[in-house]
Amino acid sequence: MSYSKKLYIAYVWNMFSKLIIRGLGLISTLVLVRLLTPADFGLVAIGIMVIGLFKVLSDIGVNRYLIMHDNPTDDHYSAAWTLNLLSTAILIFILVLLAPFITHLLDEPQVTIVIRFLCLINLLSALKNVGLIKLEKEVDFKSVSKIGIYAKFVSVIVTILAAFYFKNYLALLLGTAVMVLSQLVLSYTVSPFRPKFLLTFPPGMMSYSGFLVIRNLVSFSRSQIDVLLAGKLGGANSVGQFKVARDFSVMPLSELVTPVMQPFFASLSQLKHDKERMVEKTYQILFLAWSVIFISLACFISLQSEFTRVVLGENWLEVGDFIGILAFLMIPFVTQSVFYMLYDLIGKTKNSIWNDIYGLSAIVISFLLFKPSTLIEFAGLRVIVGVSSFIVILTLAKFFLPVSLRKIGLVLAIPLVSSLVTLFTVLYLKRVWEIEVPSLALIFYGGLALVLYALVFSVILRLIRGGAAVFILRLLPELVFNWLKKLKVL
Repeated sequence: MSYSKKLYIAYVWNMFSKLIIRGLGLISTLVLVRLLTPADFGLVAIGIMVIGLFKVLSDIGVNRYLIMHDNPTDDHYSAAWTLNLLSTAILIFILVLLAPFITHLLDEPQVTIVIRFLCLINLLSALKNVGLIKLEKEVDFKSVSKIGIYAKFVSVIVTILAAFYFKNYLALLLGTAVMVLSQLVLSYTVSPFRPKFLLTFPPGMMSYSGFLVIRNLVSFSRSQIDVLLAGKLGGANSVGQFKVARDFSVMPLSELVTPVMQPFFASLSQLKHDKERMVEKTYQILFLAWSVIFISLACFISLQSEFTRVVLGENWLEVGDFIGILAFLMIPFVTQSVFYMLYDLIGKTKNSIWNDIYGLSAIVISFLLFKPSTLIEFAGLRVIVGVSSFIVILTLAKFFLPVSLRKIGLVLAIPLVSSLVTLFTVLYLKRVWEIEVPSLALIFYGGLALVLYALVFSVILRLIRGGAAVFILRLLPELVFNWLKKLKVL
């Protein structure tokens, strides 16, 4: 089987599994938001944020090192597994001791229970079979996807039953524990590889991992600092509202675009000795990612009220005022993720950290300067920082990466223009023809937005000429290109 075909199959399996997992997760969330309060979600979010910071310190990048290594041996995999287990165990032990002090600092008495429970879960997660990285390196995402589907299915059932029984945050913790245990057991069922405890570490692994710890720490702090600051506006309740709103607003990125990133990173690693093709593949990833994200952004902004009422329910109506604008964050998030791949592959990982340093600093400084008093004000401030971060990401890419801002502008233009036309058209139609039933409005205007976006997108493709046309058409996947030709769009 050719590598391109394996890559396509990997993409399909990743998308298939993510759709199933998100579907199961959505069913679970629709039940949970009606049984639990925003404070319950906020309490667990605080625990995840705290332990996530320590998890980042223990995540020393050995998985990425294995993927980028041309020919890793079994000892490389065992050494990576051992290193990950030891670093996790040490930091988890420290966090267990610090839990009461963190609880006092955050003024949330129940956080100690949450943190210590999550510590145990993460320690079990570190035992997961590193052989899954072997499968990922071989672009065998079918087996890896099955693990995610089975584990999520069992977890959803347990979480919903626990929510009916406990009616508090314990249901979320129990569901997380079941999912981790399922993944642990299935990882040794799916992969025949058996890691061994090995204290001999390749020098390259340690030197590569060292800086990634720093970058991951800054990146995690940047991605989670807004959740912590939201707590300053109203404790666990505000954290829950902001966290749930942000998670749903970036769902197209996490559930549609991110699954593509894993097989594409594997494919980029195969091209690291061919810089020209690698950069062209980067443009393609950006084009496909932005095409999905911009239509999602238009839908979220124009239908945020209807989405909140239908999907989240009456207990979450307050987030309907800002969930739409938070979708802007998908743009800098995905752009930075794509460029990070390129930074790593061309050996400029250290230069990439400036993106997160700016983002983290800008969020904290703007919060201290403008002192938002409501979640709506804070969400608006967060989006402004996100837009400025996007500009900084592109500027740094111009200096440190072999990319052209002109070509990036061409990649950006089509989805941007298409989404703007779609957004203003839907907002106008909603004003002149109001549909009172939220579910019908969501279905009708959401479907209309998708159709309109596709039409405008196709028209722009037909209008472009010359070198720009050649460049853009080369970014289209072969299946999409052939389909558009049959429809006489091209």
